[in-house]
Amino acid sequence: MYSFEYCNVQCDRMLSSDDFEFFLAITRATNLAQVGRDLSLSAATVTRKLADLEARCGVSLLHRGRRGYQFTDAGQLLAQRCTPLLADMQHLQAQLAGSNQAGSGLLRVHATLGFGRQVLAQWIARYQRRHPLLRIQLDVAVDVPSLSPEQFDVAIRIGEPPERDLIARKLASNERWLVASPDYLREAGHPTHPEELSHHRCLVLRQDQEAFSLWRLHRGREHLRIRVNPTLASNHGEVIRAWAIDGLGIALRSAFDVSPAIKSGELVRVLPQYQGPDGDIYALFAPQQRTTLRVRQFVQFLQQEFKLGEL
Repeated sequence: MYSFEYCNVQCDRMLSSDDFEFFLAITRATNLAQVGRDLSLSAATVTRKLADLEARCGVSLLHRGRRGYQFTDAGQLLAQRCTPLLADMQHLQAQLAGSNQAGSGLLRVHATLGFGRQVLAQWIARYQRRHPLLRIQLDVAVDVPSLSPEQFDVAIRIGEPPERDLIARKLASNERWLVASPDYLREAGHPTHPEELSHHRCLVLRQDQEAFSLWRLHRGREHLRIRVNPTLASNHGEVIRAWAIDGLGIALRSAFDVSPAIKSGELVRVLPQYQGPDGDIYALFAPQQRTTLRVRQFVQFLQQEFKLGEL
């Protein structure tokens, strides 16, 4: 809707796109009978609509005569402005209709630094190439902050999601493995039981200002809690992985983080029959985003990427 003002004359009510289309038909015709034919309206309806439009604007728009009509000053102004205003309104309506389309608008994604840099950044680049009109904003953080839905559209989390007021969609299963470099194991030996880890150099990830020096491991129904010696500790998972590759000790890391290094031979699994707590990967979004096509299709894309086994 638009307000229309000319000199000291202002419409008492907003004009709609129907008003602009009606008056545009008047500008293209030579008499009101032709307007009626063009719009498939009766002569009485055309006269009534014009009178209503003039009443709402509080000014005469036409000088009517036997051979047709001429525009008043206000009518000439409206005739000049109605075409661009109608185009603006139609463009706005198209933008609003497209705001829920998967391939347009802004998509805000949040992830932890390691997963965001190693995996998600590449996938997002590929997704954006498929949807060139879509703008994607990826924010990453070392620690996992408590986010509100106003800060993101989709958040990727590893491990059981703590946010109870958000919808969680599982993207993939993700185990946690004990790993070390072949050089370290040649020098320090292979542990044969988790209890022997307390005698090894261990590389510990610190989160939330606490050192996770208590490693929880399981094998089937057997569950163990092992207190390890954190020879080196960091709040950054990539640092822990780099130390492990350099032969500085044993680390407990997510499968997605160390799988490439295992494939290359830089790392090997230690006590492969045991693993840490599952670190399944989830996409989180607010309940009101459930019906947003842009969010739903992006989450489906991530699920498909995981199924392709590219980790």
